[in-house]
Amino acid sequence: MWHFTLPINKALWTPSFVLLSSGYCAIALAACLYLCDVKKYRLWAAPFIVFGANAILFFMFSGIVARLLGMISVGSVSLQSWLFNTIYQPMLGDFNGSLGFALSFLAVSYILMYGCYKRGYIFKV
Repeated sequence: MWHFTLPINKALWTPSFVLLSSGYCAIALAACLYLCDVKKYRLWAAPFIVFGANAILFFMFSGIVARLLGMISVGSVSLQSWLFNTIYQPMLGDFNGSLGFALSFLAVSYILMYGCYKRGYIFKV
């Protein structure tokens, strides 16, 4: 009913949008807690544990690698543009190529973070 007087608008962060998105997040959190703690289905949450244990290292790694991909040049374009234009865009198209690039970056990050997790390298502040 609040929507008629104060519409849901993400760009303006209206109170109705905040309440709606908070409600969705509360439902998602309740579902995760139910699956992990009550039903003991924990295998699907393994990537979240690996990334969560080393969240600061993953944040630093992603920032540094993103900056390096933009700074290193291959010909007249950055390495990021070159990878996208020569590998991902021809195989998958524009939108799916972008998704493929992001998923492959996530896979490489996961492999590195999993190695750190297994060896016990946890970066803490």
